[in-house]
Amino acid sequence: MRLENMLPRQLKHAIDENWPLLVPAGCIENHGPHMALGNDTILVREVLDRVAERIPCVIAPAFWYGVTGYAVSGPDEGTMDMDTDVFGHYAKEVLRAFLEMGFQKILVVIHHQGTGGPEGLALQRAAGQLMFEKAVAERGRGWWGEHPPETHGNAFSTLRVLDLIRPESGVGGDHAGFYETAFLLYLRPELVNMNALGEEPLPWFCTRDGDRSEDATVEEGKRMVEAIIGALVIELSK
Repeated sequence: MRLENMLPRQLKHAIDENWPLLVPAGCIENHGPHMALGNDTILVREVLDRVAERIPCVIAPAFWYGVTGYAVSGPDEGTMDMDTDVFGHYAKEVLRAFLEMGFQKILVVIHHQGTGGPEGLALQRAAGQLMFEKAVAERGRGWWGEHPPETHGNAFSTLRVLDLIRPESGVGGDHAGFYETAFLLYLRPELVNMNALGEEPLPWFCTRDGDRSEDATVEEGKRMVEAIIGALVIELSK
């Protein structure tokens, strides 16, 4: 269920039942001539919608405008870039609001340069700061040194940042190559124009050997997306 569509009583039910809140994160960025600019965010949102069909959870509005560093193109080709510190501060306040709503399990799921990229690191920093602030506010200064971990649990389990493609899914990744093209072909085929691959010189990330965009198929996309969903369901069920 999407947060923005919920009634207050539905939100209260989700909180009372301890449903996890899943927060998609991505960006607006050029993904070759054949794919939607919002690909990274769209993929996360579509996958999480399908996860919500299998386990009770709430899907938050996405972080659409992320940090790209103009790595693959400039704004003239559709890429937007946010200042890392500004993005991190904004993300922290959004996540703080979710905590104040009462969610006890919040997972930010990102599909853009991984959790080790600038955007992923900004999100992890925001999450870490919030968890320390929460622990100090609830337990006082020196909370970790006063008692052994088994008496206060894992203070950092409430809010985490995860890659969309879990390692255990066995699925690879790329930028607008075989993998991402196949994912979007399956999840949102109307946002892919395979004919555009033959209309102009293509960027290297669409043409490298063993990872060509033109080799992507709906069938491969379905197989890989189902593996990603399965791995996420297992992670959320822990």
